[in-house]
Amino acid sequence: MHENAIKKIEGLIRAALYRFEYRDGQVDTEKFSEHTWALALEVVKHKGQWVTEIDVVSIFFRFSIENILAESNDQNPINVTARAILGENGVDETVTQLSNYLINIPRSYEVYLPLPKLNVEVREDICLGGDLFLVSDLAVQDVRGLRAGMLGGLLGEWRSQDGEVLCLKAIVHGYCGTDIDGPTMKHVLSSFKILMQHGLSSGLFQLKSPHDVQAKWNNGNFDVSRYSLKYVDVTDRSVNGGNIELPIGLNRVLDRLELGQRSAMGNAIGHATIFESRAPAVLGVASALVRSELPPSHRVRLASECCFDSLRTDDTTMEFLKICIGFEALLGEGAQEGSLTATLADRCAFLVTDSIQARIEMRKTFRDFYRIRSSLVHGESLHLEHSQKWYLEWGRNVLEMAIQKEIQHLRIN
Repeated sequence: MHENAIKKIEGLIRAALYRFEYRDGQVDTEKFSEHTWALALEVVKHKGQWVTEIDVVSIFFRFSIENILAESNDQNPINVTARAILGENGVDETVTQLSNYLINIPRSYEVYLPLPKLNVEVREDICLGGDLFLVSDLAVQDVRGLRAGMLGGLLGEWRSQDGEVLCLKAIVHGYCGTDIDGPTMKHVLSSFKILMQHGLSSGLFQLKSPHDVQAKWNNGNFDVSRYSLKYVDVTDRSVNGGNIELPIGLNRVLDRLELGQRSAMGNAIGHATIFESRAPAVLGVASALVRSELPPSHRVRLASECCFDSLRTDDTTMEFLKICIGFEALLGEGAQEGSLTATLADRCAFLVTDSIQARIEMRKTFRDFYRIRSSLVHGESLHLEHSQKWYLEWGRNVLEMAIQKEIQHLRIN
């Protein structure tokens, strides 16, 4: 960043701190909101690839309140200013800490997603290519004493009586805060979903029937297990981290995700399991897709994510529409609105079939499939009828095949 921009950021932090005041035990945000939002806009001007305005305001609050409470004898200050508690030296120190933190964005993180129902032990980290890994949560804690205590606390809630929990791990650069829709977290979660989708379509993983998933009965309702993304900031030695709760639909998928039948073979044997031998090859292709900069890769990534997202809802109508969006992302480039169905049917038929008769049948079924889509999006129907649910599974299977074919054509593995 330019020296003038750094000075402006430092000035805005100082101005906000001078107006930071507790009134009746509450932070009086009106006093300094103008300066914090000016700070947010200035930082996003230079760091908008990684942070949002809300992120910057949240960072300001975290640093300010932590420093104020550290200096205050009263953990619930009343009618007092930050300047009075911190003093000029404390204000200077806070300005320096906060400005250095903001200037050092993008920061380096390790992010972990639990795969809690995969009953498999891996003897060492499995590198999937690039900055993506499969790791054991117990092994994670021994990587570096620097963060062992923190990860023990963050990951401990995943552990069950069965022992280790398998995690997807990503090393990323950006900013991880409290917002799952922040740029960095959105990218990480997208990468994890593509890995899981490729694992499912390749048979490395499979989904239990929803009826086989045990849910807890609580006050007349079934509770879905809740999981979180865990992240650790490893930019410097002042390591800290946090967690972001996952959407309920993704929790449902994680509760159903288990080893595919072939992957589970040999799991209780002392030598390398089939899973350990297959995972790098299968998920390595998905990792290559995540990293690929070839223009068509973007469409394949979008389609893969849509296919995975179609599993996250218990609303079959929304699942069906997600599959349709996946087809349009994968095969709809350049298609005209009036000829969308015909274009998609032709492209799909030539992509996934290898005989004239199979193409004829594929085109016909695909047109029937998209006729249902049209009735839903144009308001002729509100829900997928029971007799139409066959098309949901047909569409998902065909979309998975089409994605696999396009990945082969990319030649990225």
